Amino acid sequence: MRLARALAIGFTGLTLTSLACLAGAETTATNVTVDIADSIAACPGGDSLGVVGHPSRLRIRIVYRDGSGQLRTGVPPESLWATVELTSQTLRVNDQGMTPAKLIFADDSTRAGEARITVPSFSGSGTAHVFVFAGRAVGATGLANKTITVRTADTDTNGIVNSDDLTNLADLNYNSQQDDSGLLTPHIDHSHRNVLFGTMVRRTNLCGTCAPTQANTIGESPVGWSPGLSPFCGPAIMTGSPS
Repeated sequence: MRLARALAIGFTGLTLTSLACLAGAETTATNVTVDIADSIAACPGGDSLGVVGHPSRLRIRIVYRDGSGQLRTGVPPESLWATVELTSQTLRVNDQGMTPAKLIFADDSTRAGEARITVPSFSGSGTAHVFVFAGRAVGATGLANKTITVRTADTDTNGIVNSDDLTNLADLNYNSQQDDSGLLTPHIDHSHRNVLFGTMVRRTNLCGTCAPTQANTIGESPVGWSPGLSPFCGPAIMTGSPS
């Protein structure tokens, strides 16, 4: 007999987070492949500087397989996340999250086993350690880590490109020559305010087009909130065998 169960769904701020899925994404580094971009050349608006081979944003590609080696679809974005630990005082991540841990979640659930984590906006230049994890924030499985180099047209780290940034401009094209001013000029007035940190996507795998009360839909009970805690909670209808 199949049993319809109501499971809690958390709303952190305006972001819908499936608490039920947080516990279900157990993985190890042996069944996950991680690619982390490096040698970034950018402006704080996230635009490309046109330097071939040097991305304008930090992009992390994750390929997730189950224990049988099959590509896994539907792993929720809050179960795949990264942190960026700055190792240079002249580099910063703009608008990075609201939580003390500054976790950066995947842009969307895995599709055909693949997910991406994106950090769209940097200011200044320097190096950073990138760590990628799967599972809950407490007791998470470390998947990969890498030290990356980031160079931006925002020399003074004020979040916007202007003529003052020509002073002590970084080697944006990584050729060890002082010929980078032409890369900065097209990005004057480009700001971190021109780019959103994160991607506006669904944060659960619930069906938005299914008939009410069907499996994998939002339930009808009212949402709830606990003082002092960030999640708002509401029901989801799921099917399964009673435990």
